[in-house]
Amino acid sequence: MHNQVLKLLFQDPNIDLVLQTLGPSAFIDQTLIVREISKAYESQTGGRKPFLNAVMFGHFALETRKGLEDAGMPTVEYPDSLARVAGNMVAYASFRRKEAGGAEEGVASES
Repeated sequence: MHNQVLKLLFQDPNIDLVLQTLGPSAFIDQTLIVREISKAYESQTGGRKPFLNAVMFGHFALETRKGLEDAGMPTVEYPDSLARVAGNMVAYASFRRKEAGGAEEGVASES
């Protein structure tokens, strides 16, 4: 189920960034959840959407974080850090778009 939800988010053209918070539990096989998340992430076609994970508390958090990071998906420990990183990514993307637009206008006006 987790895999299917992530695939839908990765496929939706209206979504530019996917954020996930996980609270690992003894009731869930951490290796399996990491494998399912990795499959969903790898299923993206074309450019990959940024995908950030907050993996919080519990005995299994370190194992889950390591599994995700080994699969190339960044993690943080707390949701507020996740929000801060995502906000900075959005601000940087906006800055890049403005700079690219300004450079194109500057070139056009000089000709």
